[in-house]
This record gives sequence, C-alpha cells and structure tokens, in this order.
Amino acid sequence: MENGCRSYPEGDERYFEIPKRTIENWEQGSREPAPWAEKLIVAELKRMVSAKEE
Repeated sequence: MENGCRSYPEGDERYFEIPKRTIENWEQGSREPAPWAEKLIVAELKRMVSAKEE
C-alpha cells in the first residue's frame, strides 16, 4: 500500500474482515488493494489511532 501503512497490527484482518492472505499479498507487493478500499482502510486506521490517543 502506498500510504506507508505496511504491516497491520495483529487482528486487524479480522476487524476489517480482510483475508490474511490478501493483506500479506499487499505487504509483499504482489497485489494492490483497490483505491477505494485503500482509502477506507486508511481513514479507519487514522480514526482508530485518533480515538486511542484521546
């Protein structure tokens, strides 16, 4: 993924309901997420970090 969010914390694949193999493919660069999916994932990860900091 181009946004720099390389490895997902353990369990995020369950939270996002994304198969673990899919995430591994993204991290290895053999596949890329659809642009709309990447935007949604990044937005949610930012929201989660922001909520954690509060």
